[in-house]
Amino acid sequence: MKAPASASSVLTFCTDFSVEGGETVHQKENSIDAARGVAILLVMFVHTSQLVPGIGEVARKLMGLGQFGVQLFFVVSAYTLCMSFERRGGERNSVSAFYIRRFFRIAPLYYMGIAIYFVVRYLDSHYSATALFGVGSYTFKNIMANVFFVHGFVPDANNTIVPGGWSIGTEMAFYLIFPMLFPVVKKVVKHRDVKFLALLLISVLLVNLILQREVLSRIFNAQFVNNGFLYFNIINQLPVFLVGMGAYFYFKDNRGDISDLHLAIVSAVVGILLVGCWFLVSESAGTFTPGLSAVFFASLIELMSRIGSHKAAIGKIGRLSFSMYIFHFVFAWNVVPLFFSHFFSDINPLFKFLVSYVLVVLFTYLIAVITERLVERQGIALGSKLIKRIQGAPQTYSV
Repeated sequence: MKAPASASSVLTFCTDFSVEGGETVHQKENSIDAARGVAILLVMFVHTSQLVPGIGEVARKLMGLGQFGVQLFFVVSAYTLCMSFERRGGERNSVSAFYIRRFFRIAPLYYMGIAIYFVVRYLDSHYSATALFGVGSYTFKNIMANVFFVHGFVPDANNTIVPGGWSIGTEMAFYLIFPMLFPVVKKVVKHRDVKFLALLLISVLLVNLILQREVLSRIFNAQFVNNGFLYFNIINQLPVFLVGMGAYFYFKDNRGDISDLHLAIVSAVVGILLVGCWFLVSESAGTFTPGLSAVFFASLIELMSRIGSHKAAIGKIGRLSFSMYIFHFVFAWNVVPLFFSHFFSDINPLFKFLVSYVLVVLFTYLIAVITERLVERQGIALGSKLIKRIQGAPQTYSV
């Protein structure tokens, strides 16, 4: 990734890199940018398919695997936050600066999304016969929960204000505990072998299964279902973030211990296991499929960084992935389906899906180019100014 050496440069979804002396960061970060591009393309893939009628059950199930693009975002976010946090270890008021960066990285665009989706849902409910959502969820409690990013703990507010907003609430909950997790994960992973870490992850997933089924389901009076409130919560997604953090520390110190072939084998085996669970196991598989997907993505990212396999076009999409994530629902769930409901409604469903997908990606990308410049960069610059004021010295890190 070629990042401009400016304090206001936007470096994609929920994370940041430093640039020193005008030099770009290393090859690993190019692959990470590409990974974000893949993540948003996966997410748009599944959401575009949801409003295309006539797609066969097996095809729709396959397309549903695109939901794990969110877990890819989480893995990349955890990995790069570790990279950034370690580089800024000597920074004054480092924890306060971390929270400020994260808030101003996310909040401006998300708040814009709250307003825009109110308008979209209002128009959709009044003028579309296929309206998915009205504005009934826009209560004061739900809006405030989203404004303060605690909607991940409020069932009625989670994923009902901004589509896909559950992942933002979960991400922000992770940010809150990240400075405390950082030294713990670093100590646990350091000088450990793969077998120990694999057993540790299995133990974490088993504990999560028990928590979800026996504790949280009773507290929130909810069943565990795929893409339900319990699936979205930070406890269920925490293993994903932990895998991302663990991958950073492990490959940083032990990169030569695992060959490219072994990484490829791990990716293939875990990927097959993930797909098998997706098709064959009950809803409770959602307590461990996110963790499986995290292992798959972490090993694949490491493998791709070693062989230098990344495409400039995917990297460009990755650098706009946050804006694309927030706004792609407008096109996937409203604009494109509305177009096909009036024109070419009788074409082959799979062809309609492919055309819809291309249109959603194209329109979302064009909007993201604008919002990245006008909203994301401005928010980051504002956060950088606030950090300078708190630290009382010129800020030397990009945000």
